[in-house]
Amino acid sequence: MTGTAPGRADGGRRTRGAAAVRSWLGRVTRAWLAVAVAVTATLSVAETASTLRGGVPPHEAVFGVGMLVVQLAGLLLMLARPRAGAVLVVALCCVASVVSAHCPFTVLFSAFLGIGLLSYGGTAAGLAAAAATACGAAADALLHADSAMRGGGAVSFTVFCVLAFAAGIAMRWREQRERQTRRAERMAYNAEIAHYLHDYTTNDLNDIIMLADLALTQPDDPERRTVERIRTTAIDALKQTRMVIAALEGDGEETGRGAGTDDPLPERRLMELIDEQRELLEAYGFEGSVLVAEHPLANCSDERARMVLRLVRELFANIAQHADADGGYTMTISATPAQLHITLTDRRSPDSVSGMNTGLARYRARIAAMGGTWEAEEGDDWTLAIVIPCDR
Repeated sequence: MTGTAPGRADGGRRTRGAAAVRSWLGRVTRAWLAVAVAVTATLSVAETASTLRGGVPPHEAVFGVGMLVVQLAGLLLMLARPRAGAVLVVALCCVASVVSAHCPFTVLFSAFLGIGLLSYGGTAAGLAAAAATACGAAADALLHADSAMRGGGAVSFTVFCVLAFAAGIAMRWREQRERQTRRAERMAYNAEIAHYLHDYTTNDLNDIIMLADLALTQPDDPERRTVERIRTTAIDALKQTRMVIAALEGDGEETGRGAGTDDPLPERRLMELIDEQRELLEAYGFEGSVLVAEHPLANCSDERARMVLRLVRELFANIAQHADADGGYTMTISATPAQLHITLTDRRSPDSVSGMNTGLARYRARIAAMGGTWEAEEGDDWTLAIVIPCDR
């Protein structure tokens, strides 16, 4: 026997109702539209009330109140369904232009607002609304001797219609540009997360694989130190993955601040990173040297220093993955007041594929964009010389 859990149906209705309310609120979040509707509606009521107090024939009073009701309905409809509301007020203006009764000026304001909304939604619809309203003004000037559209009034009204049409187009273009900017920012943010995953998690996983291979060389009694390194690296990879997940969910901090790279003393973190990576390379059988000048990051901003730390981490990973352990390696990190210099020399492993991996390729593009240089030479030895502008 099957059934519905108590309260589930009511909860579903409440959920759908809440979704409908959120959808409606989403349509009226544009403050400019809400303000324009409120001001126009207020002026419409005030103008109609003033006209009725001045004394008008009964049939014109009924017509004026009817127009006010339709106008207010169109204005309110704009908040929920902008296109439908705009069509209604534009049609009202066209009808009012040809009937032989007083047409409130606020109807014209509503028509301008409607033209702007329709052109915001689509050029053809806005152009049709502006043309129809302008034709209505011309008809008003021809049909009614006392019309305000005579004596150049229709021309002035047409100019305002064109301005309303242009305003709607301009707002649409502006919103499209803002949307494109937000999309580009989101794509850049996603690329940064992908870069971060590669720099930390992917390299950590590669270290785990290499350490596991090392442990398998002593299957009967693997060194405790190797097992501890595997565990520590796996914990670090898990931590970085959680940080990325939190960032994707919008709850995390900037991804570039992971793995201790926001240390107030980035040079201390640099030395710690070098010591960690050299120890790992030694476990893999590599012998090499790293020479670091005094205060190499002194003229780098925090953001630039974090980038350098991640680059150095990537260079060590590149050694582990592509260099020949018997060939050794040499890395130097030095600086002038204006530039940071990083060089790396190692011997390519016979099993390594020639060329630059994707991690280094991204750094090459990023450094080139900031005005730095990236020169790689490949022969018996592989040499990389990097120059990064300081930004402080």
